[in-house]
Amino acid sequence: MEGKKNGLKRRSSGALGSAGQLVRSSSVKHMQLLLNGDFHLDIKFSYWVALSSLLYWGVAMAYYAYHKYLLGVLFVLIGIFSLLADSVLPHSKFVNSSDRFFATLGTLCSPVRLIFWCEKASALFRIKVALLLLVSLAILNWSRSSTSQEEFVVRHTVWHAFSAAGLSYIAVMEGAGILSFEFLT
Repeated sequence: MEGKKNGLKRRSSGALGSAGQLVRSSSVKHMQLLLNGDFHLDIKFSYWVALSSLLYWGVAMAYYAYHKYLLGVLFVLIGIFSLLADSVLPHSKFVNSSDRFFATLGTLCSPVRLIFWCEKASALFRIKVALLLLVSLAILNWSRSSTSQEEFVVRHTVWHAFSAAGLSYIAVMEGAGILSFEFLT
């Protein structure tokens, strides 16, 4: 019978299939936005979004405190370009593309680096970082689905706050060398 393997009916759509499709479509959409610098809303200045953009400077300070200056500079740039793209110059394609480039490096590549390539990281720490990353990306997708300025302000402020908090946690844990949680035992 077609669609069966080892006596079990194969499902073409399921929770994992849907999640995989969502990740693929979100990735494709992100790359398109990264390259063309467009956004579907007419964004106007918001004090909430502007202030929340600067939360990434907290991540930068955590990295500076642990003498990880390159990562500190990256998060200063993320804060600056986020402020410009989301509030001050939202119609500049250069600023939008730069914001997405630096934000991708910091909010995606930095956690992925710890999940897959950090030898010191325990399995528990990797799982926490992966969960923070997945929730953060879900909030970003929620923000990108905004249909009004009011929705964008709330959703993008939540995105900035959650991702900056998660990244600050990661920066402190990484900087302090507390990746294995051996101090808890």
